[in-house]
Amino acid sequence: SCPSRGGADLLRRAMGKKVQAEMDAQRDTFVKGCGEHNGIDAKAANTVFTCTSIEAFDPGERVFNAVLGLNVLHLVGDWRATIRRVHELLAPGGVFVSVTPCITGRLWRLALPAVAVTGLIPRVRFIAPDDLTGALGEAGFHVEEQWHADKVPTVFLVVRKQ
Repeated sequence: SCPSRGGADLLRRAMGKKVQAEMDAQRDTFVKGCGEHNGIDAKAANTVFTCTSIEAFDPGERVFNAVLGLNVLHLVGDWRATIRRVHELLAPGGVFVSVTPCITGRLWRLALPAVAVTGLIPRVRFIAPDDLTGALGEAGFHVEEQWHADKVPTVFLVVRKQ
């Protein structure tokens, strides 16, 4: 929806920093690009652009058939609460698709917190695959698909609200 790769990069950086002034500066470009390049009206584009936490998100009376969470659970403060909130937002039978790095190596557990202190990367939560699937079950999800590649700590899950 941005008119150039440079514009997309400015938007990505503003969203990553979650600095309201930077977000506000990019909003008009985003909304205009949504309309011009994708035929998305301004109201819908402004809704998509709004930056909020899942805890603060107010869907009104809406429920959702699907929620997509890519590389996010290991970055939120309380990943179990995030899973419970996703469950609340889904309609019965709704699907949550999650891709989550489950970093368990000892070296990573030492290195990542040290680098996070510098501000170069966000703070990472270390989630074991069994803990992730257990928390999903406790929240009321049934695992339909689970996959991870050899030598890659990322777990791909498709779970359905029971």
